[in-house]
Amino acid sequence: MQLLPRALWPLAIFFPLLQQSVGLVASLIGVSSLRLMKKLKPEPAFNAGMLVTTAIAIIGSFFVAKFLLDDLSIFVASTLGVIVTLVAAYITRYYAGVSGRPVKQIAEASQRGAALNLITGLASGLQSPLVSIVTIVIAVVVAYIVRVDRCWQLLPLISGLIC
Repeated sequence: MQLLPRALWPLAIFFPLLQQSVGLVASLIGVSSLRLMKKLKPEPAFNAGMLVTTAIAIIGSFFVAKFLLDDLSIFVASTLGVIVTLVAAYITRYYAGVSGRPVKQIAEASQRGAALNLITGLASGLQSPLVSIVTIVIAVVVAYIVRVDRCWQLLPLISGLIC
């Protein structure tokens, strides 16, 4: 079963290029929006800039998927990718940022000795990728379900053409 009609195959070649272009423009606008937020502290300004970038990337992804391929399941997959990236960025800032609890725990453990510091750091390091991995798995499963459901809706049409 083919996922895209044969007529859209040449356009599908350009989809990743246009998607990357949308991401680049979204990043430029997000970074430029930080200049408007000079009164904010660095962390809230970073959060706002990331949310601006995310919103523009998702909106641009919709237009590219809809008008280039006329396939919104590809838009869902792109949106899930952007959301996974956003979650991974926040998780990284939690585990490695100054205001995160794991950093404070490691700092407290370093006051008690090298062995406790090593164990606390190792435990924190082993916990940190868990949420990101679970988020990636959920995104892959959701994208698969969206795509398979679309293919199952097309099955009567395809079987009518074959029989």
